Amino acid sequence: MPLIRLTCVPLFFLGSYTELKHDTLLYAKQSYAEQGGPGDDEESPLPPVVKGFIEPNLDFWKRLVALISQTEQSFRTNNVFQNHTALSRLQEFKQIVTFYEGLAQKELKGQAITGDEFEKLRVTQLSFMAAPFSGSDEPHDDSGQVALIADLRTDVVENKVLYEATGEPYLMIAFVDNESSPRLVVGLAFNHYEFSERNGTRLTDEDWKKRVYETASSLPLKPFSYHALLSK
Repeated sequence: MPLIRLTCVPLFFLGSYTELKHDTLLYAKQSYAEQGGPGDDEESPLPPVVKGFIEPNLDFWKRLVALISQTEQSFRTNNVFQNHTALSRLQEFKQIVTFYEGLAQKELKGQAITGDEFEKLRVTQLSFMAAPFSGSDEPHDDSGQVALIADLRTDVVENKVLYEATGEPYLMIAFVDNESSPRLVVGLAFNHYEFSERNGTRLTDEDWKKRVYETASSLPLKPFSYHALLSK
């Protein structure tokens, strides 16, 4: 998987834009593997607290909390999802995002983040937002295939369609230096594509996934703006 060497660039907002155009929001947090521990008859100090990081874009977190609040109020005003899993999930999501907003405020102010807060950041899961409301959630053949595509505009003169798409996520490594603890943090970043093709049979998610996961050599070229960001 290619590595992204920069912390955050506006380029990757295009991936989020593609998701929104597709009317799909994905939330994910990298998994953590246990390091193991000593046997019952051994004594060993506890491992250091894993210090994660929230990007301190306070305006983003405030706007996201406001959006969730408006959505929740809309549910109540229109009397929908009142006794439904959707409302309880939304409320839980709001609590998590509010927690992230608080961490961002602390980071911006240079305030200390407690060990309990770092641990909560480490173990908080957001995958429940993407889980189906009913039916089986068992893994299947295309589990984890997050690539999707949306046709954005048709040029009838050139007979072409403009597409926005996402592929396999990039692994992003960022250097942070808060808490007097210089460290590298790892997360996922959108892998965005923008390209046009002749207007014939419009590409569906299934068509695009075959390209991404089966014939990657047929993917469109990345724009030059990506070249300085990627590392093999």
